[in-house]
Order: sequence, then structure tokens, then C-alpha cells
Amino acid sequence: MADAPPRGSRVTRLFTRNLDQDGVGFEYSMFYNVAEKRMICIFQPGDYLEGPPGYTHGGCIATILDSTLGAGAMYICGKVMTANLNINYLNPVPLGSTVIVDCHVEKVEGRKVYTRGQVRSHDDQILHTEATGLFIKLNMREVDHSTD
Repeated sequence: MADAPPRGSRVTRLFTRNLDQDGVGFEYSMFYNVAEKRMICIFQPGDYLEGPPGYTHGGCIATILDSTLGAGAMYICGKVMTANLNINYLNPVPLGSTVIVDCHVEKVEGRKVYTRGQVRSHDDQILHTEATGLFIKLNMREVDHSTD
């Protein structure tokens, strides 16, 4: 089946963790706050994520937001996939700075999971980015690939 995900004992890692050198790409840690139903990510963009000179590429900001929003949705709902991601870029993120990606699930309606998040400076003085996301809960079932 052409659309089936790869199988077997392949070694994989998240694409945001695909560099063999520390400090040049996506440097982050995520923490889930159960009481507040919030996923918090501490993110420090490395030099390989440069867009405008000295600043993080907007696509990299979208990636860390998608990953953090999705991780929060997964914590609550299980496996999900991004259906829609809306981003408002307000202030650029300097390379090497430490920012807080703060996301939460707003509501769940059937298979739809509505999320909201923002990227702020570590001292809360600058709001860099705001985002909303719609994730869809996946109906994962075991597929027998033995006849492929």
C-alpha cells in the first residue's frame, strides 16, 4: 500500500531533532501542566533556523507552534493530525534567544480539537506570535500489512 507509513524496526527521530550537532537547530523541551491543561515549550532557535538576518525563519516558528499545539492535543485526546494552523507574527524572534511557547486545548467537539497558543519572550515582555490550531483525532486501527 503506497500510502501506508513505513514499518519495521527502523530507527527514527522527530525531524525537529534531526541534526547531529547541538545548538544549531530546534533546541527545546516541552512540559505538560495537568492542572492547567497547558503544554509549555522552552525553545531556543539555533543559527540553522535563520530567516531574516539575525532572526528565526517564520516557518520554524510555525513548526514549533504546530509541534507544541499538537503535543498538547495528543496529551488530552490521543493521536491527532493538524487540519489547520493560523499564525499571526507580531515580533521577530532573535536567533539564540529563549522563548516560551504556551499552548492549550480550548475545546473538543467530536473528532475536532481546537487549540490556541503564543510565543513570548522568556521574561513575558514581548509577544512574538499568536496561533490557533485545529487538530483531528485519528481513528487508528491496526492494519495488517502482511499481504502487501
